[in-house]
Order: sequence, then C-alpha cells, then structure tokens
Amino acid sequence: WIRASTPQYLPKPLLQSRDFANGLAGLIMPLVRAVDKLVGETTAMRVDVKYENGKTSSSLFVHPKTPHSAGAATCAFADAVLNGQVPPGVHFPEEDCVLGGEEDKYKQFFEVASEGAQTFALAQAPWRIGTTPKQMGMGIYL
Repeated sequence: WIRASTPQYLPKPLLQSRDFANGLAGLIMPLVRAVDKLVGETTAMRVDVKYENGKTSSSLFVHPKTPHSAGAATCAFADAVLNGQVPPGVHFPEEDCVLGGEEDKYKQFFEVASEGAQTFALAQAPWRIGTTPKQMGMGIYL
C-alpha cells in the first residue's frame, strides 16, 4: 500500500531523486524484513498468454528467496549481454534481438535465470500449472 500511495502524495521531482529513493528504501526496509520473517519471502509469478488463435499457454515461476531470484535473473541477462546474445539495453522478450529467437539460447537463459526456483514451468497448458498430470494413455491426462 505504501508503494501504491506514494505517487499520490509526493511531488514527482522528489520521487525522481535518487537520494530520496535510497532514504525511503532504508526507512521501509526494516518493515519489509520483519514481514519476510513472519510470512516468508517467496516470490511467485504466473503469466497466462491467450493467442490470436484462441489457444492459451501458461508459465509459472516460484522461488523461495526474492533477492536470489532477482540476482539470478540479472545474472542471466548479464551473461547473455557479455556473450553477445543480447545487445545492451532494455528489450521486450519478443524482439528479434533477444537471443536471436533461437530456442537453445532461450533454454540456457532460463536455466540460469531460474536457478534455485521451486517451480519453473514455461509455456504449459493452463491445466498443467500447479498439478502433476498422470498420463492414462492415448493422449488422456488426469
């Protein structure tokens, strides 16, 4: 609630100040650490994509330590930049410059980025996320 309400009550130049942002983060950090100790610091993301043809795929990422997951993702991006697979800068994943659209490079990137994750499922059928499917035969899963 603090993050959502801050822009409503503070002037934009103040919010653009690095010194102010660092001070505010330092002020709030003890509260964040206390909440993490009470409820844990697991981070989870689920992304559902509905394609133009009506099909849907889902991806799920769950990591027990938020700072570690951010570090692994940053490391994977830095590794891709240093290896010339991605130009420096900010990019959307669907841009051609991101890993050249080569599936093996994406696989390597996601292996590094998901290090330590409890769950990492990429582009699965929505019903498979959060379940362990059992194949009954002839393409039938429960």
